[in-house]
Amino acid sequence: FAPLGDAVGLMPPPPVHVEPLMPAGPRQRRGGAMAFLLDIAPIFGWLRDYPVRSALAHDISGGVTLGCILIGQSLAHAKLCGVELIIGPYSCMLGPVLYAVFGTCIHSSIGTGALICLLVGEVLVEHGDSVEERSRIAPFLTILVGVILTLMGVCRLSGLVRFLSRPALSGFITASALLAMLSQVSPMLGLPDSAGSIQKVLLHQPERLLAVKWPTLLLSAVATGYLLSAKRLKQHPRLKPLGDFKELVLLGLGAAFCAAWDPPGLSQAECVEHPLCVKVVGRIEPGLPHAHWPRVGAGDWGLIHSMLPGACLVALVAFLTSFAGAKKFGLEDGYQIKPFNELIAIGMCNVGGALLGAVPTSIGNTRMGIARQCGVQSQLGANVFVSIFIALAVQFFTPCLFYIPMCALNAIILIGSSHMLEFAHAGYLLEFARHKEFGRDGRMDVLVWIVGFVSTLFLGAFKGIISAVVLSLLIIVLQVVNPHIA
Repeated sequence: FAPLGDAVGLMPPPPVHVEPLMPAGPRQRRGGAMAFLLDIAPIFGWLRDYPVRSALAHDISGGVTLGCILIGQSLAHAKLCGVELIIGPYSCMLGPVLYAVFGTCIHSSIGTGALICLLVGEVLVEHGDSVEERSRIAPFLTILVGVILTLMGVCRLSGLVRFLSRPALSGFITASALLAMLSQVSPMLGLPDSAGSIQKVLLHQPERLLAVKWPTLLLSAVATGYLLSAKRLKQHPRLKPLGDFKELVLLGLGAAFCAAWDPPGLSQAECVEHPLCVKVVGRIEPGLPHAHWPRVGAGDWGLIHSMLPGACLVALVAFLTSFAGAKKFGLEDGYQIKPFNELIAIGMCNVGGALLGAVPTSIGNTRMGIARQCGVQSQLGANVFVSIFIALAVQFFTPCLFYIPMCALNAIILIGSSHMLEFAHAGYLLEFARHKEFGRDGRMDVLVWIVGFVSTLFLGAFKGIISAVVLSLLIIVLQVVNPHIA
């Protein structure tokens, strides 16, 4: 499964090749309770043999690098979910530690991701009218996702993801990414939230375009251009850090610009109305979150029940994308990835993350590549040290987020979502359908892709993917009943 664009590439100094620390092997396995413990929590097998002298420095440097990247991304992903921005970093604190205990992939980086946040945002918008309400109910959805994944692991139901065929998933992802990109255009023009999507503005309220804020528009254009040029910057040794840490650099420079540009003394409400003011993140409560289970009120049980279908979709997509990337890296580096452990690990990440008010998280496929390039040797570097770094940043540097321009976060989401567009896969299916020997099967795959794309675009994520899956199953039944004979 191709990387889903939930992270941004980073090319650190040339990695030093050290054999990665493998999960517990046959020599480490004992009978009885110890064997069961090692099967459930592999960390008790590999941690006791951890080569401190040869691996610790690589893990610390890799953890800091991944932490810097994840801070910027998690803020943007929280905005995509429609919750308070600080929930993004909160979501990347406890989950990575729990994955290190239960997971089997050395390079897996747990955190927020664009595709999962797209789905989460759609579910939360249906049940919460304000940012505060969506932030309150987000942990309910996270617990549901975690429980579903954990139960799938206990019941050995990893094969359920096979119902999400590649054409169905591709059409669904492409439409979801396109909707996410369109949703960022209005705020990047400086239009108020009441204006709605750019489609609504163009079709029903074109006069709203007269209210475009030119400082916001220009800053959005510069931010988008910088993100698009980051890959070229990496080719120049002196400019390479600007490409490697592009989100962090963008947020830092954007904050410096807004601190100097915005008129002093204006409140957030006054800034929204001021024609020259660029909307910023504003004050975020400093300090670490207090761990507690979400409080379920009398009317929340019906809400939880109504969120269950969306939670099932988020859980299936989270596991499918996570396991595909983990399996790829396991095959390349010569260690085994177990579906049972991955389901339990990602499930526990989300159940535990709900203690801190987190949104659902998964493995970042592109961040896995970054971890390997950084020379990460164990899950201490890929997850534990990342969690520690983010917790320290939230504790001591939260006031630095005040002047971050919202349009910069919109630009990060726009470019990240563009990496998920899979029109090229649709073109491949069309080419496949033109071959006579594969004509019928190819045409069916094209039809599934189109149904997944169109239904998601007009009916929403849940109804879109269900439509594509149902059509896929009907095609399988028809092929069994009426097999093609050459």
